[in-house]
This record gives sequence, structure tokens and C-alpha cells, in this order.
Amino acid sequence: MPHIDQPGGVLLAERLAAEAFPSGREARSDQYKAGVKAFLLYVFASHPIRHEYKPGDPRRDAFYAGIGEGKHIAQREQRASRESGLS
Repeated sequence: MPHIDQPGGVLLAERLAAEAFPSGREARSDQYKAGVKAFLLYVFASHPIRHEYKPGDPRRDAFYAGIGEGKHIAQREQRASRESGLS
């Protein structure tokens, strides 16, 4: 997935991450949420993905599960952007 590094990329990533976890949604761990946000920042603001978890740590698994959701969110946003002619 290409990096966009567009003006406002950090704000877009933060907005999308916040919108992913509205009140009433099933609770997710902080590590999962961090994975979602990390991937969105990677795509939209070219931030490197970093974490402190060792292999086998369940928090690492949660972080990478969050990255999976972040990929879906980024793809949906990019598709919407293309369809609206903004990219």
C-alpha cells in the first residue's frame, strides 16, 4: 500500500482512528487501537510503524490485529477519495 504523505495526513489518520472506535462499539485493547492508528499514520503521514512487544507477547498479537483493521480503513478511505476525485 503506497504512502500518501499528504498535507493533513496526521490529522486524517487521527480522525479515522477515532472514528473507528465510537461509543458503543465492542471494547478493544489499547494495543489493538494503537495498531489501527499506527497503520493509518504509516499510510497517510509516512510515519514508521513501531512497537515494543516481543514475539509471543499477546499484546503484539493485538497490535498486529489492529494493523489489519487499519489496512481496511485506509483502503476504504483511499477508495472513497478516488471515487470523489480528490486524489
